[in-house]
Amino acid sequence: MSSRVKSHRGLISDVSILLRLYGIYYASQVLNILDLAENPLSAYESGITKEQIADLVASSSNVVQAADQFFSLGQGTWEVFYAPHIVNLSKPVGVRFSPIRYSLVGDAISSNVRYDLTLFGRVFRGWLSASGTMASHHQGESVKLEFTQFWVDQDDNLRPNLTEASSSLVDRIITAMGRPAFIPPLAIFPVLYLDQDLCVFKFPPLSTEIAVRRIRTLPAQRIVVEADGGPTPLP
Repeated sequence: MSSRVKSHRGLISDVSILLRLYGIYYASQVLNILDLAENPLSAYESGITKEQIADLVASSSNVVQAADQFFSLGQGTWEVFYAPHIVNLSKPVGVRFSPIRYSLVGDAISSNVRYDLTLFGRVFRGWLSASGTMASHHQGESVKLEFTQFWVDQDDNLRPNLTEASSSLVDRIITAMGRPAFIPPLAIFPVLYLDQDLCVFKFPPLSTEIAVRRIRTLPAQRIVVEADGGPTPLP
């Protein structure tokens, strides 16, 4: 056997070993993050570090068109477990936002955020919610949210979605106030990482990441696929 053939085989063997090591490293990053994210702690106590999120993102080669894939993989409910900008901005003013949840059904998205606010010795609790649509943006590298309904629920009386039957005059007033305050350019999120259980978005205005974990999967029978390939919720 010529030395050139031996050299090529050696190179192939080395590449194979490197690929296996990369696969082990990739799996360990996912399992490590997933193990930490699955504990009941919120973004305030999850213990996830920026370095761990960066390692998870770096381990993925599936970035291009990840936003497009979110429509098929992302059906269901997701909960934020890493959002340092929210933690850092809310702590000094005595408010806590937890849990922060997003539910996707077809291209319809709703957001439900629990708040606990201590003000002048009193504690105020409730939910801040919004709903609208999500679309792929910038050639499938980002998702774009457009919220059109806004409402507030007190204490534990959460309405996950606002329907015509549950809507009140107060809700319509809050929606009328919320729409002008919604800033579309701030609702575009590049997708940095995506799998069946985890997703990492970029929040460009503050150059930070938001990581979410899936807590509920939408039953398959709730989704049909239209001719153009876009998922649509059944009534």
